[in-house]
Amino acid sequence: MVVSQDWPTVDVAQVRSEEGWVVVCWNANGVRGRIKDGTLRAFLAANRNADVMGLTELKATAKILNGVPEWRDLLTEFGWQYCVGHLSADVDLMRGAHGVAWFSKTPMERIMVGMEASPEWNDEGRFCAADLGWALVVLVYAPCTDGSEKRDNRRTLFCKAMRTEVGKIYKRAKRKGIPLLVCGDLNGVEGQHDVQMPGGGEYTGPGATWEDGQVLRDLRNMGCVDAYVQTHGDGYWKNGRHFTWKGSEVFARARGGPIRQRIDCIWLSEGVVALSCKVIPG
Repeated sequence: MVVSQDWPTVDVAQVRSEEGWVVVCWNANGVRGRIKDGTLRAFLAANRNADVMGLTELKATAKILNGVPEWRDLLTEFGWQYCVGHLSADVDLMRGAHGVAWFSKTPMERIMVGMEASPEWNDEGRFCAADLGWALVVLVYAPCTDGSEKRDNRRTLFCKAMRTEVGKIYKRAKRKGIPLLVCGDLNGVEGQHDVQMPGGGEYTGPGATWEDGQVLRDLRNMGCVDAYVQTHGDGYWKNGRHFTWKGSEVFARARGGPIRQRIDCIWLSEGVVALSCKVIPG
């Protein structure tokens, strides 16, 4: 099965376990806008075969979503009866409104909202996980950086906490003998092949530091596989169609130029076969 619709955002993937379960993940980049322009409905309709759905960058608090009746109506219409979501508790100039959520058509055995070992992040809507019985799934929206010391320090602390939490969940999956899926906007790259600078050259700024890529290397060391690499091969980066983020004017200046990066990822452990993983330019 191939996901080929022209979504207005950049990262859509479907993956299936060896037992036939289908998981779909989408970086919605503001769910209220996707409701208003009709693309959330189109996305749900096109992926009605999925058993589990992850949405990242909801950009909403619980109070905001409670004021949008179409949100619940759409989920009910397409059979998404169960949810674990981590939404922003409030909004300020540093954090903005974030939010990630898993949806299922069958009950989840266990859910996790926020990071158990790092409760200091639990007001920001950046991390949730669920035990589906056949797999453990993790959804992440990592903080971005802009070159400022304050933001860089926050991202470094979050990445360390996330690596610890994902490592614990991976061990839980190994004990149960089920696979692990880690999805979301990690706002970091593993290497220069996932960065494009205008005119070439090497970029080593925010998003491409050693710390930014460490969680991805940890996943690889656990035996996990990048779904995009699995479906496109090791030379996936040669055609330049794998980027999921293009810097706006503000971010371009902050990150050293109008660069592009692949910061949205789906990582899979043993027992999961990716049917498709496509980047659709927005």
